[in-house]
Amino acid sequence: FRKEAPGREMRPAEAVIETDIEAYIPEVYVESDGERLDLYRRLYRISRSEDLESLRAELKDRFGEYPEEVQNLLDIVGIRNLAVEAGFTKIQLSGHQLTFTLPPSEQQAFYADRDDRQAPFQALMERVSALRAFSPILRQEEKELKLRVLLSREIPNATRLASVRAFLLKILS
Repeated sequence: FRKEAPGREMRPAEAVIETDIEAYIPEVYVESDGERLDLYRRLYRISRSEDLESLRAELKDRFGEYPEEVQNLLDIVGIRNLAVEAGFTKIQLSGHQLTFTLPPSEQQAFYADRDDRQAPFQALMERVSALRAFSPILRQEEKELKLRVLLSREIPNATRLASVRAFLLKILS
């Protein structure tokens, strides 16, 4: 977890993203195995949007316009960073169903007291509840607290990642 204030851990250090969208660097785009591996390592370490944009520009400069799979990979890295900022530990996107996993209950700094409106969990739930169009549902599944959201069926597959990003930006604003 990242520390937000001395002694208080508020956000996960990283988030896992699982999706049914193809996201990788194809051999036809970056031929060298070593360069591809280096790019994957760099993508894994990116935690700031400025660094992601810099890598986007570098890829275009070095290898030309990137294919859809690379665009998806870059979008997923951006989504991962937004998920961390929001406090989620995992995001699953399958079809038009989006599931966010919240930190374990042991992370008391995240949940704090339910009367504490400044607690990250309370603030997050207030913002999520305002987004009724996404039909948010909060559920306890075994030891995990999950937030399920439905994306509109009218959203084409090609723009599902953009919709996930837009949802995260709304709950962070």
